[in-house]
Amino acid sequence: MAKFLGKVALITGASSGIGAGTAALFASLGCNLSLTGRNSQNLDKVIKDCKKAAGIDNNIFKVIGDVSKESDMKKILESTLNHFGKLDILATL
Repeated sequence: MAKFLGKVALITGASSGIGAGTAALFASLGCNLSLTGRNSQNLDKVIKDCKKAAGIDNNIFKVIGDVSKESDMKKILESTLNHFGKLDILATL
């Protein structure tokens, strides 16, 4: 866990399936998360699950966007960097 504690992970497709599972895994490892997907309600549920999995007060940031759109990807990356000041891990799912 110490390797990942405090790292910032940006996870696309985090609102369901493999993306949601990946988000929970990184949360349990102590990462701060920037989660993106197209469905805000699903992301809210994933955020709640990640907070339970983490067991610590990690920082979870939500960005709504569609990674198939270049303008959304730019917004997602810029928002993440503005919020956290860095990016350590990128998982595109």
